[in-house]
Amino acid sequence: MKHIYTIFLLLFIFFTNKAFSQTNSYFQNNPVWHVEFNVNSGWDCAGYNSSYNYYLNGDTVLYGNTYKQVHKKGIVTYISASCTPTGSDTIADTAVFYLRSLSKKMFVLYPSDTAEKLLYDFNLNMGDTVPQTYAHDGAFTFIVSSIDSINTPNGYLKKFYLATSGGPGNDTLYEGIGSTGGLVEQIFPFFLSGSHKLLCYALNNNSYIYSSGSTCDALSAIPESENQNVHSVFPNPFEAETNFHFNSDLKNATLNVYNTSGVKVKTHHFSGNYFKIQKDDLAPGVYFYLINQGANRLGSGKLLKQ
Repeated sequence: MKHIYTIFLLLFIFFTNKAFSQTNSYFQNNPVWHVEFNVNSGWDCAGYNSSYNYYLNGDTVLYGNTYKQVHKKGIVTYISASCTPTGSDTIADTAVFYLRSLSKKMFVLYPSDTAEKLLYDFNLNMGDTVPQTYAHDGAFTFIVSSIDSINTPNGYLKKFYLATSGGPGNDTLYEGIGSTGGLVEQIFPFFLSGSHKLLCYALNNNSYIYSSGSTCDALSAIPESENQNVHSVFPNPFEAETNFHFNSDLKNATLNVYNTSGVKVKTHHFSGNYFKIQKDDLAPGVYFYLINQGANRLGSGKLLKQ
């Protein structure tokens, strides 16, 4: 009988340790987050726009727990008071923090900390109040108003619609992903002098939030103007329309315009040495353009819609 108890005890220890050592499915299939962070003076355009990716890069053991190491990379675009882009810098690929998950909870640990913080608790039902966590400082009270789901390679993940009275408005919490505001950024995405938001979330290079089909790249590889065939783009920034002038006549050329999450928002086919883009339904913000003629790229750069 003693041997039977010993066997049961060993089996219990084995399966218990196995359960705690397993990697939560939230972190399978190469997740990538694309977040945009805008900061300005509060009374004009002066500030910057950060567009960056978070992605996982291996495991590490810290303080007895196994974490996923999270890297960050992207681009920062600086904006003048008159809403004109004045330059940009690359956000170098760097390890920024560590994540782990257990029992529908996510925890974050920063290199400067000796203890992890609860990032999200996804154990929520209709009518529940979202608990205070690292991503929710408790400044506003959010209530789960309804629940939906997203079908991903990691299974069905819950989508919690949040409501608040007298606060910033409605937001969304995504199981295993983050919120309207981003990954580790606050759930409430807007503040007096700027905003931050989750633009895209992808698994295995397929997007499941916002920009379907996008790889969620932050477009940090697009340079300003890479070919002198684009003679000028004026005005830039623009309100109603902007004009492209070329050094020579083009034939069957294509101009594509992308937003900062990599989603194509405009496509125009044209010939000649002059082309005009009108605002149509473009929202104010930073855009990127690519000009191609067949397989040849003729130019690229940034546009700022006021």
